[in-house]
Amino acid sequence: MSAIDDRPFPRGALIAASALIAASLAMVAGVRLGVLPYQDTFARAHADAAVVAERALRFEDGADGAIVVRDATTTAIVVTLPASGDGFVRGVLRGLAYHRTLVGSPSTAPFRLQRLANGALILSDPQTDRRIDLGAFGATNKAAFARFLAPPQGANP
Repeated sequence: MSAIDDRPFPRGALIAASALIAASLAMVAGVRLGVLPYQDTFARAHADAAVVAERALRFEDGADGAIVVRDATTTAIVVTLPASGDGFVRGVLRGLAYHRTLVGSPSTAPFRLQRLANGALILSDPQTDRRIDLGAFGATNKAAFARFLAPPQGANP
């Protein structure tokens, strides 16, 4: 046996670790039970930003794995995404669709894409109240969705 095996673990460290764990659990329970206030960082970041552009969109399965993006109001095709490419768009849509199935929401309901005055681009699902700040994924991924705000090709502005 070595000298380290003979010494007990410091009691103060055990008490401090236990107190930290207990405080963390108490705060989480307080928020979950509504005793402590909670405002998510998304709401704080965009609380004062006005919507400067908005479009309701439907994403439909097309031929050979393509995705057809439609304006939900006019049913006009905004763009058709080929089966290869646009992995970020596909991943985001897959995640939102999965969450809809978990809560039993219809898969055909439109999503809402908004550009805010502060430059944020937000994709939200009114069926599940999920919101995604697309700028958090970088400029290229944000641009992948920003093009859906442009009027459909051939439409009069």
